[in-house]
Amino acid sequence: MEERRRRERLVSKELLELLVLAVNGKETFVGNLSDISDFGMAILSDFEIIQNQEIGSRISGIISGPCMDDINFSGVIVRKDKVATSGGMKGIIGVEFHEMIQLSDRLLALSLTTSE
Repeated sequence: MEERRRRERLVSKELLELLVLAVNGKETFVGNLSDISDFGMAILSDFEIIQNQEIGSRISGIISGPCMDDINFSGVIVRKDKVATSGGMKGIIGVEFHEMIQLSDRLLALSLTTSE
C-alpha cells in the first residue's frame, strides 16, 4: 500500500483528538483521525463499526476539531484493518479522497507536535 501513496501522510498522536463524522450509505459513525494527506486519510473507530464497512464503498463526512474550520471530504474506502490500542482492539479504515483537499495550518501544526 505504501508504494501507492502519492503524498506523505501526516501522523501524530495529537491528530487522534480530531473527530471524523462519516456517512457510508445509510450508516453514520464517529471515529478519530489517525493520519491524513491531501489525497486520503485513516479513520480509527470501534472494531465492530469498521468491520461493517466495505472496501470500495463511498464515504463522506466532516473532520472537526478545536481551533480549526471543519474539513469536508468524500471518497472511497480502500482498506480496513484491526489494530491493538491501549483501549483494546480498534478498527481502522483507509479512505482515498475523490478530490485533493487543502490541509489546514492547524492540521500541519498538530502533525509537528510531539508528546513526551
